[in-house]
Amino acid sequence: MLCEKEMSSLPSSSDSDGVRSFWKFIWYLKVPNKVKVFIWRACSRALPTKENLKKRKVVDSSVFDQCGCLQEDEIHAIWDCVQVCVEWESSCADVRNKYLTVKNMWDLVSIMKAEGKNMEVFVMSAWLIWMRRNKLRSNEATQPCSRIAQLASSMLAEFQQGKQRRVAGVQVGLVRWQPPAENSIKANFDGVVFGEEQEAGIGVVLRDCEGQVLAAL
Repeated sequence: MLCEKEMSSLPSSSDSDGVRSFWKFIWYLKVPNKVKVFIWRACSRALPTKENLKKRKVVDSSVFDQCGCLQEDEIHAIWDCVQVCVEWESSCADVRNKYLTVKNMWDLVSIMKAEGKNMEVFVMSAWLIWMRRNKLRSNEATQPCSRIAQLASSMLAEFQQGKQRRVAGVQVGLVRWQPPAENSIKANFDGVVFGEEQEAGIGVVLRDCEGQVLAAL
């Protein structure tokens, strides 16, 4: 009864003010944009789960591959299934014991927020569980669920530190560009490394003494 009462006080997806507040909270999380999009799709029941794929006649069965017993919707694939429970035991065992039945990801996110959980780590962990699910369906090598919490924390820290460095770089970059000497060319360049994606990028601009762009890369 107590859990039912607490659940009734959570924001509802049918309450317009609650909806706006909920999405605003999601989009302001300090996580990569792709993770925000993922949690938005999960809460909107728009992930390509086997349940959704079966409705569109893409697959014949909606049974979750990892357990082989229940249909795969967002909440089962990310939270309920015994195959992923080990990920949540260290950080969310209290929530799992308190809320024995969670209907959907919207409710789960609302519960986590109400319980004061670290929401950035939570959504990163949920995203990694979903990425692991996708790799398993493609028969690719994956990390065990027991390592997801650690991986989520390290990836989040790397992302947030990188963002702080980029912001600091923008502030330093407010210094005005100075032209080169007459009949000279000046090259300005910058680079960035995305550790999470294991990619890097560089940009170069060549300008003359009047500031005219001669070439860019």
